[in-house]
Amino acid sequence: MEEAEKYYNESPDSAGAAFLISKQNDFSGALKIFKTLETNSEPNIAVIRSMLKLCTVRRQHKHAETLWSYLEKYKLEPDEITLDTFVTSATISKNAVLLTKILHLWKTLPKIKPNITGTKLINGFTELNRLDFAFDAFNTLTAPDSITYTSIISAFRKLMKPERAIEVWKVILKQKFKMDKFVFGSLTSACVEAANSDFAKDLFAYIQTNKHFEPPSVCYAQIIKTFLANKMIDNAFDVLQTMKDRRVQVSDNTSVMLITGCADTMSRQKGAAMEMTLTDKQLKDQYIATSLIYMHGKFGYPEKSLQAFERVSNPDIVTWTAAIQAVGMNGLGKEAIKLFSMMQSNGITPNDKTYAVVMSACSHNGLVLEAMDIYSQAKKSSIGGDVHLTCLIDTLGRAGELEKAEKMTTESGSKDIVLWRSLLSACFNQRDITRGIRLGWYILENISHKDSATCVQLSNMYALAGDRSGVDRVRRYMSAKNIEKIPGISFIEINGVTHRFVANDDNHPMRDKIHSKLDEMFDQLRNEGFVHDTSGVTRNLSTQQEKIEHLCRHSEKLALALGLLETPEGADIMINKNVRMCQDCHTATKFISKIVNRTIIVGDANRTHHFKEGRCSCNDYY
Repeated sequence: MEEAEKYYNESPDSAGAAFLISKQNDFSGALKIFKTLETNSEPNIAVIRSMLKLCTVRRQHKHAETLWSYLEKYKLEPDEITLDTFVTSATISKNAVLLTKILHLWKTLPKIKPNITGTKLINGFTELNRLDFAFDAFNTLTAPDSITYTSIISAFRKLMKPERAIEVWKVILKQKFKMDKFVFGSLTSACVEAANSDFAKDLFAYIQTNKHFEPPSVCYAQIIKTFLANKMIDNAFDVLQTMKDRRVQVSDNTSVMLITGCADTMSRQKGAAMEMTLTDKQLKDQYIATSLIYMHGKFGYPEKSLQAFERVSNPDIVTWTAAIQAVGMNGLGKEAIKLFSMMQSNGITPNDKTYAVVMSACSHNGLVLEAMDIYSQAKKSSIGGDVHLTCLIDTLGRAGELEKAEKMTTESGSKDIVLWRSLLSACFNQRDITRGIRLGWYILENISHKDSATCVQLSNMYALAGDRSGVDRVRRYMSAKNIEKIPGISFIEINGVTHRFVANDDNHPMRDKIHSKLDEMFDQLRNEGFVHDTSGVTRNLSTQQEKIEHLCRHSEKLALALGLLETPEGADIMINKNVRMCQDCHTATKFISKIVNRTIIVGDANRTHHFKEGRCSCNDYY
C-alpha cells in the first residue's frame, strides 16, 4: 500500500487514484488523493465512482453534492450505476437541489431512460415532497413498467394528491400497458382515497371490457366504496353483480359496506336483497349484524334492528351503540335508555359515541331529566365533550329552556360550530326570533364566518319575522363571503332504481304526472283543513300564492308524489333527504299519511320520521 501511494504521488493517474480511494476509510482522505490527481490530470468517471462508493459504504452521503460538482466541472457522463448511486445518496441526505440536478442531466442524456433510474428518482422526490419533479421523472420514461407505475401512483397517494392518479391512468391507456393486479390495485386505492366517481366508472369499465383481466376482490371493493362515498348505490350494485357473474368472492367487509350504503341512501329493496344473500353464520356475525341494525334503524324499522341485535351472542360496545341509536332515532327514547342501562348491567362501559346516541334519543323525545343525568355520567367518566354538551343543549332547546341552554353554551367557552348551531336551531323551533337573530350574528362574527347552515337559519328567522330587509342583509353577507347554500336533495328507491329530486325539479321523465299528482294531493290536503306555513319562505316572492307554489315543489314532496304513483296501494313509502325537513313539509306529510292510509318514512339530516295516521314518531320534536 505504501509503495502504491509513493508511486501515485510521483505519477498521479486516474487508475491509481481510483485504487487508492477504494482503500480509504473516510472522505477527507479520498479527497486528498483526488486533489493530487487534479493538479496533474483530469479525473475520469472511474475516480468519481470510487469516491461515491466510499461515501455509500461509509454512509457519508452528504458529500455526494461535492462529487457531483466535479462531475459537472469535467463534463463527465455517468453510467447507469453511478447515476443510480447519486440518486440514492441525494435521497438519503435529503438533498433536493442535488436530486433536481440529477434529473435535469438524466433528461438530457441521449440513452433510452432505464425504468430503474426513473423509479428511484420518483421515490426520491416523493421522500422530499416534490411531487411535480417526481411526475416529471415519470413522464421522461418511454415505456414505464409495473414497478414504475406503482411508484408514481404511490407518490400521489403519499403526498395527499390521489386525484392526480387519473393522469397516470391516461398514460397507461395511451401506452397500451398490459395491466397487472399491482398497478390496478394502486389505481383503485387512489380512486377510493380521492372519492372520484368518474375515475371509478373508468376503472370498472376497464374490468368489463377486458374479460381476461381479473383483479383481486379488494379492487372491486374499492370501486364499490368510491361509488358509495358519492351515494351512487346503483353503480355500486352493478359492480356487485359483475363480481357474482365472474364468481369473485364477496367478502364480509364488502357486504357490510353495501348494507351501510343501502341505509345511507334509503335503498330498502337493495338492502333487503343483500340481507337475503347472507348465511345464518353471517347473520350472527357481530360486524355484519351491526350494519343490519344500522340499516333497519335508518329504514324506520327498529323492531328489525332489535332482531338483528338479538342474534349476536356477545355484542360489543359498537353493536350495543348501534342498537341504542336505531331505537332512539325512531322516536323510542325510553327504549333507548332501557338498552343503555342493560348494556351497563352487562359490564359494557359506554364510550363517547354511546353517550351521544342515547342523549340524542333523549333530545328527540323531550326527556330532559334523563339527558341531564346521562350527561353527568359522561362528565364523571371524563368522556363528556362538545358533542355531548350539544346533545344536552339540543334537549333543553327542544323543551323550550332556551335561557338555560344559552347560559350553558356561553359558559362552556366552546367554539364548536355544531354546538352553536344546535342552540340557534332551538331558537327557531321555539320561535324566539329576537334571541335567534342575536345569536346568529354572534356565530358568524365570533364562531364561524362562513357557516352556510347558520346563514340559512338566520335568513329563515328574518323571513319568519316578516323582515325582508333582514333576509336581504343575510344574502348580501353570503355573497360577500362566497357562501353557498347546500341544496336540499331527496331520494326515493322504486323497483331497485333510485330517483333524485331537488326543489322545483323539472328533469324527471314523469314530471307531468308528478306535478299532476301534487296538485291532486294538495287539493285533498286543503279539504282536510291543511294550511301552508309560508313563514319560512326566504325567496323574494310577492304573493302568498307564489310562496305556496314554491313550497309545493320542495324535493321531498316531489319524491313523495312519485312514490304514491309508482308503489302498490298501502305499501310503505321511504324517502331520504340530505338536510332537515322544513315545517311545511313535515306537517303536510302527516296529513298525507292519514289521507292515503300509508306509512311514510323520511330520513333527514337529524333523524328518521315515521308518518302514520296523521302523526309523526318525533312528536314534532324535530
